[in-house]
Amino acid sequence: MTATVENSGVRLSVVIPTYQGAQRILTVLRSLEQQSFRDFEVIVVIDGSTDNTEAVVQGAGVNLQLRVVVQQNKGRAGARNAGVQAARTDAVVFFDDDVIVAADVLGCYYQYHQQGEALVVGGLYSVQESRNEFFHYFEYLNTKWSANLNGNTAGYMKTPYMSAANAFVQKKIFYEVGGFDEGLRDAEDFDLAVKLFEKGYKLYFDPALRVGHHLQQSMQVYVRRLNQYKDAHRALRERNPAVKKYTAETPWQGNLLKKMIYRFFAFPFYIRWADVGVFTFLPVKIRYRFYDVIVTANSTDFV
Repeated sequence: MTATVENSGVRLSVVIPTYQGAQRILTVLRSLEQQSFRDFEVIVVIDGSTDNTEAVVQGAGVNLQLRVVVQQNKGRAGARNAGVQAARTDAVVFFDDDVIVAADVLGCYYQYHQQGEALVVGGLYSVQESRNEFFHYFEYLNTKWSANLNGNTAGYMKTPYMSAANAFVQKKIFYEVGGFDEGLRDAEDFDLAVKLFEKGYKLYFDPALRVGHHLQQSMQVYVRRLNQYKDAHRALRERNPAVKKYTAETPWQGNLLKKMIYRFFAFPFYIRWADVGVFTFLPVKIRYRFYDVIVTANSTDFV
């Protein structure tokens, strides 16, 4: 099913997978209306939703070249693959269905496409009504992740990484490595990055290409998400053994003392206490490092 508003040329394709996204999909569509670069299409892939996402999108009246793909549920990998298949250009940008895209982001991605970059990953910033303790901790995590990738500056990554919440890929290169693995229900974007990295492609990170992303509301929700991701990584390591070169099986990697420390803090009450501000008496740098320990401890299997 298709809804088209504009008739100008298309040089960039934006793929947005959504599942039960009726309450959030307009957030990203409204922000895409504000892009300074206009020669792009938007492909919304509704992945087996049972809510009224399709009606919301079709009736939104957005000023976009918009197409809607409706399919049975295949997960994010299958939804994004369907979006790429429907794309009319060789330059594909992925966004999640709840992000807020700054007005210059697509124009910058198109410039990277013209430069011939294989994969470009943008940054994320937190969007949350309540700027609670977790909000500030997550901002610290974003900065730390960016530093690990490339020292918080634009450039080629030291190790493979991709968040399909905000990323660009050349379509022909995407297909060269088989696209997203539909056998994965999570971590499919990291898998793609590893496959490209292993083939010798340089992966570019630009933290300035940030989009606002609605995040988990508490440390407890975040830890639950990490445990889901942990299970996904276990499956990923089996399906793509090359991933083992870039990830550790455990945070202690044979260090018995580290294991004992993590085990000591592997109790849910530490996470609950963090959410209610029990540890705010600690200086910020010490507090956030402590959060790193208790979050890791509570999202790790001890065997």
